[in-house]
This record gives sequence, C-alpha cells and structure tokens, in this order.
Amino acid sequence: MTTGVLRTVGLMVLVAALGAPSAVAGATSGTAGDPVRISGALFADASLLAPSLGALVLLAGVIALVYWRLVRRRRTLPRRPSITSETVAAAQLNEFGVHFQPVVSAASGAIVGAEALVRWEQRGAEVTTARQFFARAANAGILDDVIARAIRPACDFARDCLDATNGSFRLHINLSKSQLQAGQATVEVIEHALRESQLVPWALQVEVPEQALVEIGPSVTATLKAMSDLGVHIAIDDFWGQDETYWVLSIPGVTAVKLDLRANTSGDASRASLANAARIAQTRDLIVGAKRVESTFEQDFAAEIGCTEVQGHAYGRPMDAREFKAYAAEELSPDTLAS
Repeated sequence: MTTGVLRTVGLMVLVAALGAPSAVAGATSGTAGDPVRISGALFADASLLAPSLGALVLLAGVIALVYWRLVRRRRTLPRRPSITSETVAAAQLNEFGVHFQPVVSAASGAIVGAEALVRWEQRGAEVTTARQFFARAANAGILDDVIARAIRPACDFARDCLDATNGSFRLHINLSKSQLQAGQATVEVIEHALRESQLVPWALQVEVPEQALVEIGPSVTATLKAMSDLGVHIAIDDFWGQDETYWVLSIPGVTAVKLDLRANTSGDASRASLANAARIAQTRDLIVGAKRVESTFEQDFAAEIGCTEVQGHAYGRPMDAREFKAYAAEELSPDTLAS
C-alpha cells in the first residue's frame, strides 16, 4: 500500500506542476494567434505566482493528509501471523509449546494417557491452535521441524506422568506424512527423545493417519517396523476401515486404531462405517479409541461400538503441562476414583 500511495502522490504533484504553468501561460498570452510559451510562463506574471504556489501547497497538504490517514489505518489493523517470518522466529524463541489432552478409559473413567498437541504460544497473545497455523506452516516447510521439536518435551512430560500413575500412562504423538516419508531420520528423532528423556518406549504411541499410509503405500512399513523395534506402539489415526485399506492393520507394531467421531457421525451410513471399522479392529485384538468426543450422543455411540479409550472436550480440553498435572491429580485422587 505504501508504494502505491507514494506513486500516486508523485503523479499528482507532477500533473499539478505541469498543469499550472500551462494555465498561466494561456492567461498571459497576448493575442489569440500567438503561440503559447510554456517555458517560464509560470513566472511571466508576478500576480499569478502566489495563487499558483498556494494551489500547489494546498494540493500537497491534501495528499499528505490522505496518506497519513491511510498509514494510521494500516497500523491499527490486526496483523495475521506470518508463517514465513514470525513463525521461524517463534520456533527459534521456543514459542511453540505442547498441550496435552486427556485420554480416558471408557470402562473406568480414569486417565490412561494424553495426546500431545502443538500450540503456538505467542507472547502477549492468545494461544493459536494447530488448525490455525498448520497448513501455513506446512507450506512454509517448517511443520516437521516444529513437530520434531515438540517430541522431546512431550516425552519428558510423559515420564513424569508415568511415575505419578505407577506405569499406567501412555503418550500419544502424531506424525505427518512427510515425517513418515523421511524414514530413518524420523526414527532417529524418536529414539533420541526416548533416550534423553529416559521414557520407556512402550509408554509412547505414535499415531499415523490412515490416508497418509495409503498415499505413501507399503513402503512405509519399514519405517513403522523400525519404530516398533524400539518398543513404540503404532496407532492408525482417522481409521475408516475400507476394504482397500485393511492392509494397514497388518503393519508390524500396530496395536490400536483411532476413530474420529465428531467428523463422521452425522449420518447413518457414516455411523455404520465407523461401527464396521471398530469391529474389524476388535477382531484383530487392537485397541479402539475415539477422538473428538464432545457430546453425550458421541459418548453413547463410542460405548455402543466398543471403544475402550476416548478423548475430547467431554473428558478434558487440551492443557499445558502444569494444568494437565493438576487436572490429573484431581481426577486420579483416591476420593474421585472411589466415587
């Protein structure tokens, strides 16, 4: 906007500067047939000098006022976070934090784990959710770096929770399609985080989207098997259970599937597909989890199709580490479990 305004200002000043001498020249020409002399015409008549300069000054003042108002308005408009500049700086300043959403046992109501969710914790601003910046972060090529940076502190958090729950806690982390394609590099990131945090591998569950597995193809099996060899659990996220995707359940190390109830319970056909997906997973002795459970309808449906683990706002919103530990301490207190 600034460049455009400056160009407009320059053009208007140029037109005014050229137009004023022409007008004065026309007014000072002696006879109708005499040629109009542009050069020096502005100063041909001293009586016209002051009005011409006054008009130019007035025009410049109007332009300056308009420009000032545009600049002021621009400064007061809320700025959308920039992924190409602010996000990179935020990553360097550790403004990307990890929040945790409780994963609850459908049978007992006890917290059995947490899903790690990346959040942009801008200084002096509200926390920005993943959905608001993930697409732009992916386009800027920094999404994988952000997720990788979150794995280590998430593992530290899980180790503390594991100690507090006497070994009955599992951390869920999500991997992107490009991280799966990175293969051994991603395996090394996870291995390093486990080693540095001293978290036992079986307390970590890596969740990979079914659609990403289908797009990559069976070649992804080697990467997931390497993670399984570390002792890490593998879960198929957003599992839909179509005939052409059953092969993903045979990947070594797959121990669970997760169904998205909020997005897929709007119609009878969708609910039937979810029920079928849950049945298929259960026949293979896999854990069936449900995410985005936010209403009593979704709670009842999760119980109906046999989900053993549930998560969503009905059981707890995503919280930072301190909030989660306080929430878990309240939920896991002897008095609460007895009631």
